[in-house]
Amino acid sequence: MTYDLRILNSSGPDCDNASEEMGLGTLQLSKSLQKAMLQMRGEFMGGDGRSVDYGRLATSTLFKHYAALAGRLRTCTVATLSEPQRMAFFINVYNALTIHGLVSLSCLPGSVLEVQYFWKTTCYDISGLVFSLDDIEHGILRGGLCMLASPAITPNTWA
Repeated sequence: MTYDLRILNSSGPDCDNASEEMGLGTLQLSKSLQKAMLQMRGEFMGGDGRSVDYGRLATSTLFKHYAALAGRLRTCTVATLSEPQRMAFFINVYNALTIHGLVSLSCLPGSVLEVQYFWKTTCYDISGLVFSLDDIEHGILRGGLCMLASPAITPNTWA
């Protein structure tokens, strides 16, 4: 079965607020994404602690900054990271991609489980390779072998 991949950082918007961070190394870039996620959580999470105002988030300056950081993933160098650093990097990227994927939907579902093939089709270009949420979760974080969005990725890509 084939799916249309949604590569959300294939062409990132420029953002003056992100320009200082654009020269950062790969690990620092993932930390900057994490920091932006925490800021978005603080600003756009509902009082119930469960809901997020994705509509307001999508049009915010903070999200534009976040998207610019995600665009920087296209040219980062994952190969230089140690195994623990790579795990931290991909945990941050997985969370970032999930948020970015939800914000990019034209109509928000009651649950992400209602979005057909969300984990298979929601992708980032990282170091020139395309990774879906499934690729990151099952192929990297859980260390399993799976059909990756980018056929150039093998279990030894960064060995």
